[in-house]
Amino acid sequence: MPISDRIRARIRASDCFFAILPDKGFSVLSPMNDKVFPVPGSNNTGNKDIDDGLATLNYNSLATGDAFDFISGRYGARFYANANLSGQTPHHTVIFRAFVTDLTSVDEYPYFYRVGFFFSGGTSYLDHANLTCSIPSWLKLRFYQQQAIDNWKKNRCRGIFKMATGTGKTKTALSAAIALLEACRRNPQKPSLAIVIICPYNHLVTQWAEDCESFGIDYLRCFGSRHSWMVQAEQMVTALKIRSDEAKYACFITSNASFAMEPFQNLLASLGNNLLIIADEAHNLGAERQICSLPDHANFRIALSATPERWFDDEGTNAIQEYFGDTVIEFGLKEALDANCLTPYYYYPVIVELTDEEADKYISISEQLSKLYLIPEKNRKAATEDKIKKLLLQRARLQASAKNKTVRLFEIIREKYLKESHLLIYCGDGRVETPDEENIRQIEYVVKTLGNDLGLKAHPFTSEEKIETRNSIRARFASGDLQALVAIRCLDEGVDIPATKTAFILASSTNPRQFIQRRGRVLRLSPETGKDFAIIYDFIVILPQHLSYGDFKTERQLLKKELARVNEFANLARNKHEANAELRDLKKNYNLLDM
Repeated sequence: MPISDRIRARIRASDCFFAILPDKGFSVLSPMNDKVFPVPGSNNTGNKDIDDGLATLNYNSLATGDAFDFISGRYGARFYANANLSGQTPHHTVIFRAFVTDLTSVDEYPYFYRVGFFFSGGTSYLDHANLTCSIPSWLKLRFYQQQAIDNWKKNRCRGIFKMATGTGKTKTALSAAIALLEACRRNPQKPSLAIVIICPYNHLVTQWAEDCESFGIDYLRCFGSRHSWMVQAEQMVTALKIRSDEAKYACFITSNASFAMEPFQNLLASLGNNLLIIADEAHNLGAERQICSLPDHANFRIALSATPERWFDDEGTNAIQEYFGDTVIEFGLKEALDANCLTPYYYYPVIVELTDEEADKYISISEQLSKLYLIPEKNRKAATEDKIKKLLLQRARLQASAKNKTVRLFEIIREKYLKESHLLIYCGDGRVETPDEENIRQIEYVVKTLGNDLGLKAHPFTSEEKIETRNSIRARFASGDLQALVAIRCLDEGVDIPATKTAFILASSTNPRQFIQRRGRVLRLSPETGKDFAIIYDFIVILPQHLSYGDFKTERQLLKKELARVNEFANLARNKHEANAELRDLKKNYNLLDM
């Protein structure tokens, strides 16, 4: 990537200045509107855009301790040379600080940076580390976030942060990392600290990188081909081991997949015990291969998850707890709503019947499963287990893509939401038959109908879109230019769409983690859109009431599985009693009033 692009990508805060040292001199960039300071004394006036060319200064005359200023209007940067820069050497380092000046005073920012310039084959690239990363001045930790950090410290800097989706787990973890780094700086021995952040998906690596930048934490993204990050990672590890009079750090952000592979495992082995592991959505690390990849020598550990318990996997849950330690904070949805950390919501269950054809298929699959479950688990062969999994998947997809779900969805939108924006629709990954007798994916059918028939500006939001495309989609959605997003599973973990005001859940598994995550996505605060409440429509499948299938147990079990989610959603909604009343007669018919 070109140097100017790398610098432009780094510029975030209004109080940080960056410098690059190309082969022929200095160029100084300010964050104000992506501008470059002109060379003092030159004919240039005002700020100069990056694309117009870089202002340069001959550095050959600078000796150790020399300083020079770049000033434009009220803004400037002062550079201190900490080595004799006369002539090119393989490695130049400059310490500098930024300041703002007016006619009467000079106010210096408390931010210092070390910028390293490496020369190879006549080209140069930037490798900089912020020496004073800190909690941003705009961030005021909430009481439960501070409590999580305090409890984590008392627990030898290990523990699980069990916090509801949307309550700031990422910022809590980074604040804990800053506290740990500050402790290293106060230590007379000035130990270095390595930070490794593990994310379940590549797009979350990018999201964590953005959060790190807001804390002034320099980082390296380590995923994909090792050739894109390994050399720089090794250089960062080497720099950590060089003794100095100040505590240093290195931060690596990686994906679950890259973390478990040999190149990153070798990198982990080269890091010392002063290592902090931060695991985002830590429940994903309970699988044997992932848990075995976690480094035993890491002294400090944080696991983040709204739902750290793995579904039907006690062994994996125990392994996560054994590695990361006790749950040091438990802050659930009720506590988050009471503390105004999440948006209150209204919940509307939408009851839809399977068609007669879908009901016949559902009953048939359920009967096959009942026969297979009669075989004792210890006597089941691998082929039997595979058959059970296949049938369960078929039945789940049948429920998720039930025809009447989209019929009711379009009716509700046509009645209430044609002129509204910030709509989010969760689809299943199954296929549906359209009125034109096409057989297409449910998500394609919903996007097509919203756009062509209802006139809404809608766009799919799936794992198939590139990260850059997703960011553009999110921005358009937040602004209201896109009225609706239609998603499958990629919003279940980590992706923030706080602008969402109304959600339609067409598909939801019986796994509590999924519907808890989905609800949390909708309830995030959104100051930029002024959202003061959210609305959730939850589509609930039942068998046709006009037919008798002679299998009360199967019909009851279908509703019972749906009600487990419904009760979770309804009990904390503003319209709790109204939501429960919608289902009272149905519960009574199936002897489920106790749910």
